Amino acid sequence: MDQDRIRDRILRRASRMWGYNESETENSFDPLVGLLISACASELEKLSFEQENSRARIIDRILEVMFPEEVAGALPAHTILQVHPSQNNKPISLYNSFATKKRVQDIYNPQENKEIDITFSPTIPLKLTTAKVKYIAYGNELIEQESFFFDEKIAKGVKPLPAGELWIGIENTNNEPLEDLQFFINVNNNEHKELFYHYLKLATVSAQNKKFTLCNGYNVEDKHLDLQHIITKNNNSLASIYNEVNQVYQPNFYTLKGVLEPISPTNNKEAETQLYSHFPNIEEQVKENILWIKFEFSTVVHTEVFRSVRFMLSCVPVINIGYKKLPQILKGSLNIFPLPTEHHFLDIDYIIDGNQNRIDLKKHQSKEQDTVAVVRRGGVARLDNREATELLQYLLEVIKNEAAAFAAVGGDYTKDVLKEIFQHIASLEQRKDKQGIVKDNNTYLIISTTKSEEQNNCEVAFWHTSGAEGNGLRAGTKCSPPTQTSYFTAPATILKTSVGGRNRLTSEEKLLELRSALLSRGRIVTIADIEAFGMSHFKSAITTIEVTKGTKKEVSTTQGFSRTIDIYLTKNNTTQNISPEEWEYLKESFMLKLKNASANMYPYRLFERR
Repeated sequence: MDQDRIRDRILRRASRMWGYNESETENSFDPLVGLLISACASELEKLSFEQENSRARIIDRILEVMFPEEVAGALPAHTILQVHPSQNNKPISLYNSFATKKRVQDIYNPQENKEIDITFSPTIPLKLTTAKVKYIAYGNELIEQESFFFDEKIAKGVKPLPAGELWIGIENTNNEPLEDLQFFINVNNNEHKELFYHYLKLATVSAQNKKFTLCNGYNVEDKHLDLQHIITKNNNSLASIYNEVNQVYQPNFYTLKGVLEPISPTNNKEAETQLYSHFPNIEEQVKENILWIKFEFSTVVHTEVFRSVRFMLSCVPVINIGYKKLPQILKGSLNIFPLPTEHHFLDIDYIIDGNQNRIDLKKHQSKEQDTVAVVRRGGVARLDNREATELLQYLLEVIKNEAAAFAAVGGDYTKDVLKEIFQHIASLEQRKDKQGIVKDNNTYLIISTTKSEEQNNCEVAFWHTSGAEGNGLRAGTKCSPPTQTSYFTAPATILKTSVGGRNRLTSEEKLLELRSALLSRGRIVTIADIEAFGMSHFKSAITTIEVTKGTKKEVSTTQGFSRTIDIYLTKNNTTQNISPEEWEYLKESFMLKLKNASANMYPYRLFERR
């Protein structure tokens, strides 16, 4: 309520109490009374502003306490990256960083674009290979696969291959043993996904005159559920992000258990004889050192399904994170220093002192440690949480209302100087927005030690992310490999559009999350729980969600109908900032989270109403 309305209400109430006519209130009172009422109205207006500010600050503080950084903090975007290693059977490091640039429109000059640096790092240390998928044969077609995005039919068979039979030609240039070969298998047609992946798990795989086992998952052990790993590893937010991203892409990864020996005339001759009987006169077109792997599917899987399938090697799930090391000097018993970054702080990797002793954020031993480290987000908060420009504006109002108090230093001069400061701060704020500096809670590292008399060096390594800026990198984008290693021979390629990046939650989003948590209490049992979980997940991307009971025909020929829980979404077409790739990711992540959190036994199906 502004000052004029408060003054009018006071005048009307005073008129009723003193017996004056309300229509003649302005001229009925003594000017001194009117001046006193105006001063009272001004003070009440200030109290109203302070009350609103205090209310907002109290709500923000409560939300900060109830929502830890792991829930309300920024999340990195993720995608699939195909790399080109120089050695076989060597795991990729989680510290390898692949960099690219993203062009975004300058909001202050729409005719120009600016570039921002985006870096990606792996989420799991997969074993890579120098081999690559070169040929795919099915039906009466032999396809040469140049890349994930381009292939070419090079031969037509004189007679088709048996129904359900698929051959993959692996180009092993170095002709070295291939251990636990891992395939990234992508089905472009959504109608064929369930059918293909179901029968892929039942397929018979053979190569080099022997059979192999094809398992869904990565070619290294996932230690996230390992008991020893849980005890010894810091329970940090980055490990949870790794696990979640690995779960998202795990259905697309399959590992051929065992060792494929180097190609020789004896172990590859039988496969070549079988294949060349259907495709004669292709010896000159097919390159040397091609290892043929045969997949035998059920006859239900027809040729049209194989046309929409891509097999790739040396693919790794990655997330948009950067790595930074910061040297510091420890003085005294308490040391507080910021962790500066232009992006969102994500997690601490390690802290070591000058004697190479590791300082953990989480104490695993019962005995007291000499040195303890704590990460604090938000820095040292003050009771008055207004911005600097608001404080200057308040000071200008004080100068105007309390002119006599500033007469000693020259009221007009002080007012002009403060206005100039106000303009400079507004210019700095505009420059900050133009350069894309992240407005985030400051992150501080607090290290306390009992050895206060000693001066010691320490090194802090931490991860940061670009948040929502990492979204939208298109498939086919090239990423430069790390320069500190010669393990990679060529730039990496993004195979899927990067999605999933998010900035820190706003106060309004935190309130919605709190209401959802209070209503469902973290349980998904009833239809109302599913609808509330869906609205919390999709937010403004949908307008309605409906849950019904349904039935479906199983893809297996030995099964009939089964009960399902069908979820129908109505997409919000007025939302323009959601790309088709982001929309598909929202649906996939919703089904994954619903499956993990729900207590229902029936499978879920997701549909979109047009």
